[in-house]
Amino acid sequence: MAKQPKRSVPSQIKQTQTPTPAPSRLNVIFHGPFIFVFYDNRVEVMGADIEEHIVGAGTWTREIPCAPGIYHLTGIDPKSQDPLQPLPVEAATHAVIDAKKYTSIKVAQESYYKFVLDKPSSMSALGLMIPRSQPVFIGDDLDKVTVPDKFGSAHVLSYNIHGSDLLQLEGLQWLPSANVSNVINLHIFAESPFMLDLFHPNRDFSTMVAMLPGLKLGLSRPFPDIDFVPNTSAAAPLGISNSEEGGLRGLPPLANDLGNSQQDLEPPRICDAPSLVVINVADTVP
Repeated sequence: MAKQPKRSVPSQIKQTQTPTPAPSRLNVIFHGPFIFVFYDNRVEVMGADIEEHIVGAGTWTREIPCAPGIYHLTGIDPKSQDPLQPLPVEAATHAVIDAKKYTSIKVAQESYYKFVLDKPSSMSALGLMIPRSQPVFIGDDLDKVTVPDKFGSAHVLSYNIHGSDLLQLEGLQWLPSANVSNVINLHIFAESPFMLDLFHPNRDFSTMVAMLPGLKLGLSRPFPDIDFVPNTSAAAPLGISNSEEGGLRGLPPLANDLGNSQQDLEPPRICDAPSLVVINVADTVP
């Protein structure tokens, strides 16, 4: 009987999967009115005691309430950050006050909410709001503030990171989670979910300005009508989706090709009181 040839057994090919690289960017996105205070080695983001607002933080759509207090972001390597330009933010989209130039303006040592972060690689305005009329700001100290043609309803401080294991927002149970762009986005909201009246921005702003003793600045009453334009050119390269530029109630109507909003922008889809940026602040921490 003829000997049957042995069947060759195909060698098994090991299926290997390319491991997902560790996230290399963290974006901290603030929605609503805040004061961003730039010191030499850190940024302190101050939130006022606004009764109509709720404050929460966390991963997009999974934010949790924040109790008043001080929150420190840890796990950032300052040496990994890109050097900021002399002016850390774009003047065309931020209201900026130079504390070195205007020494009569002080920064309160206490605030209802305070988020302490390392200096970022960049800061950008998101959810751009374009006033349909001027003035937006009023007051004796109007000349001490850069008055942008448009300003952000949200602001992002972006960091270079190496993974996520060490990232923490101390005081909050936040588990860093990368999105589809393999970027970690931490959202912090301070907005009103209910108050819809036209003077809401004025109340927000006057309460916030009280944290800068000596500054005589307010908003036009009522606040001008505005158009909303997502700042896609800044958000997309950072791994921030269009929807993440919105507020507690999502995106307002987008501007059309002519730059006119399809509907009036009504609070509280976004909180339209402008934030303030204070640079060159003398440090109070030894």
